[in-house]
Amino acid sequence: MLEFGQRLKKLRKALGLSIKELAKNLNFIISDASICRYENGKRKQRLYAVIAIAKFFNVSLEYLAGLKDAF
Repeated sequence: MLEFGQRLKKLRKALGLSIKELAKNLNFIISDASICRYENGKRKQRLYAVIAIAKFFNVSLEYLAGLKDAF
């Protein structure tokens, strides 16, 4: 199963967004540096960040957490 960072990167790339563009689309609630660290597994994600990302990509928290393979 894919972990959070891998799923985030997959979703971002599917929309053709750069890390900076994703941060901008999230109204900078999450910095581009944090997004990069999430994708590379160098930072633990915070609940507010996971919720914001799930809402933006219209996916479930379970999907992002790797508990489900479907959105």
